[in-house]
Amino acid sequence: MNNYNLPASTGLLWLKEGFNIMKKAPIASSGIVAFYLLLMLVAGLPGALLHIPYLDVILTALVTPFGAMAIVSCGRDISLNNSIPTIFSCYGEGWKNRSVRSKLLILGLIYGICVILIGYIFNLLSADSFAKMFNKQGEIVPDMVAANIPWAGLIFGFVLYTALLCVTCFSPMLIAWKKMPLSKAFFFSLFVCIKNAGAFIVLGLLLVSIAILGTTALSALGAIIGADSILVVIWGLVMTCWSYCTLWPIWKSVFGTEDCYV
Repeated sequence: MNNYNLPASTGLLWLKEGFNIMKKAPIASSGIVAFYLLLMLVAGLPGALLHIPYLDVILTALVTPFGAMAIVSCGRDISLNNSIPTIFSCYGEGWKNRSVRSKLLILGLIYGICVILIGYIFNLLSADSFAKMFNKQGEIVPDMVAANIPWAGLIFGFVLYTALLCVTCFSPMLIAWKKMPLSKAFFFSLFVCIKNAGAFIVLGLLLVSIAILGTTALSALGAIIGADSILVVIWGLVMTCWSYCTLWPIWKSVFGTEDCYV
């Protein structure tokens, strides 16, 4: 591990480096991210079409570790090798090694089960509050919404899902590149997120602020030229790509550039 206690200002550095990656190869970086989102959409279709509970959650969760590997690999190739990565090379990063592939599938399954459990407990804690928002005819009562916000469920869901993201955020790369077993990868991923919480908070606040400012400005511009929806959608895609492009700078700052190939 290169550095596990970075200053909060590192979040700004991650933001800049993520933007540079996107700027150097806009088509490649956006294509890798777009393909990941497409895979998530396709993985969710069988559950929706067959009406099998939670199948969409499990299948999309299985895609997640491979998507993370692909996006970080894309940033690595653009940043270190000055090369233009392809979808096949990036998504093959987590798939070509049989041992790594098996562990990533198990990681995805664990992630999916945890998401289902968090959702179940959220619904359990929030059921009474949601029921009070509707009248006997099943119509929502606006005055009752603010009075019955399910705070317990929201707080629980936020804390638990944030913890889950911390546990699984760097696990795919730790498994593939650092040859760690699942349990050790989970621990180090959580440890890194906790130790560098300040930098992650700064990065998150900057991304949210830029997204809000850009959306507001483009909505106003779009209203003038009659294309507000299109501009906002494009801006949303740009911000999504930008946020994902920060994954490699984060990895490099914490774990270094050694052993970053399967």
